[in-house]
Amino acid sequence: MAALTLNGIKVDFPLFFAGDRSFKRNFLAALMGLDSAHQRTTVPALDDVTLSIPPGARVALFGSNAAGKTTLLRVMGGLLTPDAGTVAIEGRVISILGTGIGIDPAFTPRQTIIGQGLMMGFPLATCHRHLARAVEFGELQDILDQPLNTLAQGHQVRVALSIAVGYAAEILLIDEMLEHLSPPVIDRLCEYIDHGMPSGAVVILAERSRPLLERICTTAALLHQGRLVDQGPLVEIIGRHSSQVIG
Repeated sequence: MAALTLNGIKVDFPLFFAGDRSFKRNFLAALMGLDSAHQRTTVPALDDVTLSIPPGARVALFGSNAAGKTTLLRVMGGLLTPDAGTVAIEGRVISILGTGIGIDPAFTPRQTIIGQGLMMGFPLATCHRHLARAVEFGELQDILDQPLNTLAQGHQVRVALSIAVGYAAEILLIDEMLEHLSPPVIDRLCEYIDHGMPSGAVVILAERSRPLLERICTTAALLHQGRLVDQGPLVEIIGRHSSQVIG
């Protein structure tokens, strides 16, 4: 069964100024025994975030721009190591956090789907079997052998979703990508989430469309300036913080 537990997560991003790249400044700091890295200014992206997501959860992430949603999803997906805190992940995670889904943008969807499977540790023969399932879900037959960097954004998102379906994601993370999909593809995705995902699979979704979040999710977490300020049933979070729910 899939699950995610985050405890005391803290992520700071450095602010770089022109002086930080100055050879003279760094050289003098070294001569004086100073660590120039410790003198850099940082801003908190996530601040003491603790969140437990049980098996089968369908979670909407709310928050304004720069609230920390993308950073939190990157931590959950193992793409970003927090500066403090712990992350416990149970289940196969597939993240759709941007259209840069491929190993190489010149790869075709066929190469990308197989390559991603190999990177997840599946044998080549298994990757070829999963390819058929992915192609069917995404209706990729007509674009299967075209380079990713020649495809429209909606097609690229379809490829990313097809990877998640083809390899049966147990934890699916999506960050504001569904707006690029047509209504029929959205319908297929919702049908898959409701009836096709592995038992106990988790979906965590950051989206601007409130109707779409209400269609997919049952619980919600609200971020503000990098802090988790509320969580609970979706309808209750929307009721308490309607001004911060986009859509």
